[in-house]
Formats: sequence, C-alpha cells, structure tokens
Amino acid sequence: MNQKLLLEKVDQYIRTEIETYGVPAIEVYELPYPIADHLATKLKADPLIVKLGIRLMDCKLSEAMNMNRLQEHVKMSVQATEELLKQNNCPQKIIKQVITCIKEHHNTKWSSKEAEICANANCYKFLTQKGVFLYMHSLGKRSMRYDLALELLKTKIEEKWKILSLPTCKKEVSPQYKKIMNLIKNAKLT
Repeated sequence: MNQKLLLEKVDQYIRTEIETYGVPAIEVYELPYPIADHLATKLKADPLIVKLGIRLMDCKLSEAMNMNRLQEHVKMSVQATEELLKQNNCPQKIIKQVITCIKEHHNTKWSSKEAEICANANCYKFLTQKGVFLYMHSLGKRSMRYDLALELLKTKIEEKWKILSLPTCKKEVSPQYKKIMNLIKNAKLT
C-alpha cells in the first residue's frame, strides 16, 4: 500500500465532494491538517491513521447537509470510508482504526490516541479566529441570516470547547476561545 498515493486519492475524493455540494470551504476542510500532523508527532501516534481520520471524518458532511440529513453524516462517512479504503487495498486493521476516528470525532472519550487527536484537531475549525472567520464566511455564502449564523457558530464553539481534551490544545486555543466568545457576545444585533 502506497501511503502517499492513498492520501492523494482520499484528498481528491473529498475535494470532489466539496465541489459537488459546495460546502465546506476548502480552507475549512484543510485547517486541521497541520494541527493533527503536529499532534500525531508530539504524542507518538500513528501518523497514517491520524492523516486518514482527520480527512475522512466528515467526508460525507457536504452530501448530508444537502440532503437535510446532517445527523447522519458520521454514519454516511463511515460507509464511504470503508468503501474507499477497501477499493484502495487498505488493510482491515487500518480501516478499523480510521473508522474509530470517524465514529468518535464528536465524543469526549476516545478508544484510541489517534481518535482523540483527530477530535481535538477538528475543534480548531471553531476555536481559532481563522476557523471562525472561515466558517462565518461559508455560512454567508449559503445566505444564512446573520442572527442564525451567529447562534449556530456559538453552539458549534461551545460543543467543540467541551470536546477539546488535550492540554496542549486547550492552552493554545484558550485565549482565542475567550476572544471569540466575547466577540460573539458583542456582535449580537439589538
């Protein structure tokens, strides 16, 4: 199994999904990659599992959103991941580990270090200033009303703050989290 080729195929698959359904913005999709890579190295986790997990955890989010089935995006992502990795002759052990990352990316407890890393890296989409601005920009493209977009953003930030577990991540995003929550508080229309 050529890992580089596999990652290229996975990346192309997800970019095609984004092009087809129009969400999320490519920058939102790519934002957690360097964070996940850094955490995998720092915490001595399997880098391939982390790279596949962070890319595939929301691989069907775009389609689920367009079908009004957002609550099913994890199940849809698991099914698509299993098919994609099998087609690319990925060993069953790796498939199982990647699926664990997908299934647990909204959890606050994880069954593997790789799943916890993926969940934490994914939180950066909503707990950093760059992630928040990218997300709000993408909501604007969907013509979402400002007040609804702001409330949705606040909900996502609170959800991700509860998921964030790694001390290094908490320390890194805590100042940004506080600034973002203050900004949201002051940005509400009267």
